[in-house]
Amino acid sequence: MKIALTGGSGFIGSLLSAELLKSHSVFYLSRKFLDNISDEELQRFFQEQKFHALIHLATYYTNSSEPDDVEKMIESNILLGRRLLTALKDVPEVWFINTGSAQEHGGDDHNTPMNIYASSKKVFSLLLPTFPNPHVTLKIFESYGAGDKRKKILPRIHEFALSGKALELSPGDQIMDFCHLSDIVKAYDHVLKLIARGETEAIRGKEFGLPG
Repeated sequence: MKIALTGGSGFIGSLLSAELLKSHSVFYLSRKFLDNISDEELQRFFQEQKFHALIHLATYYTNSSEPDDVEKMIESNILLGRRLLTALKDVPEVWFINTGSAQEHGGDDHNTPMNIYASSKKVFSLLLPTFPNPHVTLKIFESYGAGDKRKKILPRIHEFALSGKALELSPGDQIMDFCHLSDIVKAYDHVLKLIARGETEAIRGKEFGLPG
């Protein structure tokens, strides 16, 4: 299959792109590429390339609520995806494989975003059905794996265990679900296989949590 990929240089994207290249043709929609192409040129690009699917991994994450950070989250987590979908509108056969976050499902109702980042991801998920392309969203819980340099809980525990220093944590009342990087990659691969075989009834317009 011919795949377009955003976020290919990130923690998940780097391994996913390496796996995709084993059996697919992959084009990286890098920030540099997207910053240097007009909306009209991007639309023509998608029409000419005839991709089978676009995997949208690019995101901006922070716990900060400072105006500059909120603006970056809106730009990356909402407007970038909207721009891609708008450019794809004349090739409605291209699948849009979106990446969401389990943080969208906080609160007693399990449907209240836990922070501004999660709110931005939820807003984009609400935009998806208004565009003609078939889509599916994979919502990732706490991811981990080798080479993770993010300031996440498991890498921090590993770092402090090796150093012998004490790591101050909360009492541990939170319930967390973890998903290994290799399992996340397998989920995207499974979706692509379903699309290739035309077995898409069970995934079209749906959202799936990883792990699930």
